[in-house]
Order: sequence, then C-alpha cells, then structure tokens
Amino acid sequence: MFVKSLGSVLAALLLVFLPSSTVSAQARIVGGDTIPIASAPYLLQIWKGDKFICGASLIKDNIALTSAGCVSGVKATDIEVVGGADTLSDAGVRSKVLKISRHSSYTEKTPKMDVAVMLLETPLEGDDIATIPLNDVPLKAGQIMQVSGYGQKSEFASKPTGEIRTIFVPILTRANCANYYKSVLNPLPGTMFCASKPGLQDHCVGDRGGPAVSNGKLCGIVSRAVGCARVGFPGLYVGTFAVTSFINEAIANLEA
Repeated sequence: MFVKSLGSVLAALLLVFLPSSTVSAQARIVGGDTIPIASAPYLLQIWKGDKFICGASLIKDNIALTSAGCVSGVKATDIEVVGGADTLSDAGVRSKVLKISRHSSYTEKTPKMDVAVMLLETPLEGDDIATIPLNDVPLKAGQIMQVSGYGQKSEFASKPTGEIRTIFVPILTRANCANYYKSVLNPLPGTMFCASKPGLQDHCVGDRGGPAVSNGKLCGIVSRAVGCARVGFPGLYVGTFAVTSFINEAIANLEA
C-alpha cells in the first residue's frame, strides 16, 4: 500500500513539467527517424533568448499554435519563433511574437485547455515553411499520428541532438488512456487523448507544443507525459478539434 501510494505521488510530481524556460535532459522525441524540415514544414521552434523552450505549429503565416504551458508566465515580447530550420543551430526564418492568447482556465494541474495562440510580428515565409490546416473531424482510436520535434532520443540523454525526429503512433482508446492516468489526472479531460507505442516511441518534455498530424491536418498539440516513452504513461495531447472554438476566437481577437 505504501509503495503504491508513493508511486502515485511521484508520478503526479513528474506529470507537472519543468518550467518552460528549461530544456530538460529528457526533452525529446523517443524512437522514430530523423527527417528534414521539408517533411514537416509547419513545425516551429520557440526560443526565449538563447534557450529553445518548445515546439509549435504554423496554422497561418502570422499565427502559431502551441501549448499553454510553453508560454505560461512568459511575455510575448521575450520570445520568438523559428521556421524552416532542419536543426536547432540553423538560422531558419525568425519572427518575434507580438501577442499571446491563453485560455483563462489553464493551469498545470487543470490542463484541459493546454493551448495557446501566438500572433507573429512578421509572417513566416520561405523555403520549407508551410501552414497546416486544423483537423475538423473527431479522432478515432487506432488513428495514426505523426509527431515531430527536435532533440534527444532517450529520457536520460545528456543533451539534445538538435535534429528533427518523427514518430508514427496510434491513438489509444479513451478508456485505456484514462486508466493509465487515473492516479495523476482523474478524470481525464475531454479535450485530451493519448497516443504512443508504449516503451518504444513517444514524445517528451521539450517536444511540448509541437504537432500531432494525421491526414495532412493538425490533430493534436503535444501536452505532457510522465518521463519518456514509459510503458505506463503514454504521451498526452490536446485535440485541436476539441478546442477549435477557442482557437478561432483567439485568432480573431489577436488580429483585430
């Protein structure tokens, strides 16, 4: 009984990610293959000063979508995004962020609306940069998601590789997802879903905010997990279809 309770407490602590300004040693796609940015031209990097903090997706030439946790407590003017970059060291095409819209209900402990919309100072255009449309249909268990992000290949790697890695992982049934997280996130928010090949392929902390894509549409935003590719804790995502109203309202307000 004591061991089980202690495990639940530790899992709960791990579920709340490190501050978004920190690049964790466990912060990357696990498994999968290295790809060029041309294969995921909607994938963006978010930087605060000289620190890479998260991924994002370009949904309009001047609008980027990411996780609320990535930009919580961060001033828009303190960050910039980079597109069209194969690695974290490539210059790519940069733009400062003018404004950020986050849902007022979001906290790390209540992640239902782990989504943020960013208005860019300069539209992102150039080679290997493209927007991606939002998913407009409900997701199904077994549907394959392509998840891409920069960095380390394993939970305990000492530093990020800086390259883009991509994985193809299935959506788990809602019942299985809820069961995995019952000790740390109960009930499972209706906006969230699990996708993973447990123990083999999954996202990790620094991939937060990045894209989960299926059928050429942005279906999910990387949100959180416990560790990297752990068998008992598959990666969690916020489904874009479930938060479409917020995204559209935020874009309208930001561009007004």
